[in-house]
Amino acid sequence: MRVRASADYIHTVIYGVKHFIGQFQLDELPCEHALASLRHRNESYENYYSSYYTRESLMHTYEIPVDPLPDKSKWNVPQHIAEEVVKPPTGKRQPVRPQK
Repeated sequence: MRVRASADYIHTVIYGVKHFIGQFQLDELPCEHALASLRHRNESYENYYSSYYTRESLMHTYEIPVDPLPDKSKWNVPQHIAEEVVKPPTGKRQPVRPQK
């Protein structure tokens, strides 16, 4: 991958015939193109991903035991919740920006 800086924090990453232009996404987990940009800037990726993705956070996730639910026949569900209708997803997705 080749990287060209477009601005301080916006880069063009050229991968074969494809060009990727953008900034870091909200999930705070850099993709391969973002990692290429960081390497280009000689910056460490650790500063650009969420602490949720660290080994320590993963270990904390499983620190507290979670008991399985009892059999469905023993659930105590309030009537107003039991009557709630939850529709399935419509299948419509958010539009994706075309890559240049």
